Amino acid sequence: MWTSMPRRSYFVFVRIRKNGKGFTIPIFLPVLDVTLEAVADLAWLWEKTAGVFRGKALSQPHLSRTHKSFLAGFQPLRAVALCREAIDELRRMGSWRAVEVNTGDFELTIDLY
Repeated sequence: MWTSMPRRSYFVFVRIRKNGKGFTIPIFLPVLDVTLEAVADLAWLWEKTAGVFRGKALSQPHLSRTHKSFLAGFQPLRAVALCREAIDELRRMGSWRAVEVNTGDFELTIDLY
């Protein structure tokens, strides 16, 4: 039984170092969520208007079968929703190190706080 849930993460820090010099990129996750919400609105608009163009694109003879099946089945709104769900799940895990790569002169870490 779990006694308490971890605190939600609010930042992602991407640290890159090469030969002792480096920089950190902070990403504020609530702002990323608001951005993806706006992208979801654009994806909804794309799905509603792209149906006209999708039929024309599928009739082009130069497209391969793989490209045609991708165009026929791609749902931008669902892709954005999956990204939002994945970020929400990562935030629920609390503070943790997602990636740590060290090759001697190059170091990359991605931490959630």
